[in-house]
Amino acid sequence: MSDVTLKVYSWLSDALPGRTLTHAVLVEPFREGETLRHLLEELSCRYPSFEKVIYDRRARCFYPHVNVIYKGEAADGVRDLDRKLEHGDEIIFVPMYAGG
Repeated sequence: MSDVTLKVYSWLSDALPGRTLTHAVLVEPFREGETLRHLLEELSCRYPSFEKVIYDRRARCFYPHVNVIYKGEAADGVRDLDRKLEHGDEIIFVPMYAGG
C-alpha cells in the first residue's frame, strides 16, 4: 500500500486530528488507482469537520475559501480531483487570503 501526506494550515487545521498550534499533518494510505477525489470523500466521511470546512462531499468540490496545492501547483478543483494518487504525493490546504 502507498501513502500521501496532507498538510493543513491555519484555521483549516481545526478540521483534522493531530493539530498543532499552526497546522495538522496526516499520512493517509491509498490503493493503486485511487484518485484525489476518492481520498477527499473518504476524509469527509471519516471527519465531519473536514467536510464542513474543506471539501463539500455532496457538491464534490472544495469550498471557495480553500486553496489546494497538489503536486507542487495550485490544484484545479475539477481536473485535478480525478488525478490518480502516487506514493509520496503531498497535498497542502491553506485558507484563501484577501487584503490590500
